[in-house]
Amino acid sequence: MAMSSNSVLAMASVTAVLKSLLDNELVRRFASTPIGDFTISALPPDRVKLGEEERAGLNLYLYRVTPNSGRYHNGRLAVDLHYLLSAYGERDLQAEVLLGSAM
Repeated sequence: MAMSSNSVLAMASVTAVLKSLLDNELVRRFASTPIGDFTISALPPDRVKLGEEERAGLNLYLYRVTPNSGRYHNGRLAVDLHYLLSAYGERDLQAEVLLGSAM
């Protein structure tokens, strides 16, 4: 069965919404605190740029998709999306604060 154009973009849309929710919540939470500038990405872990000149951040990575055997609706396959959320930062405890806030 061919996938419709809506189905093809479904997983990317979920990732984009999660990334946006994280970004909006963290910007709201840290607007008046000294956590520093940060970024949120959705890249494979080996593509995240790290270094002294890089900003602190979170990375959301879809690492596995599994069928949800308990849910089929109108012949459509339901899946569970499994994400890895990693944090990085140059300053002490910066990554931990970002990760804790995202959780």
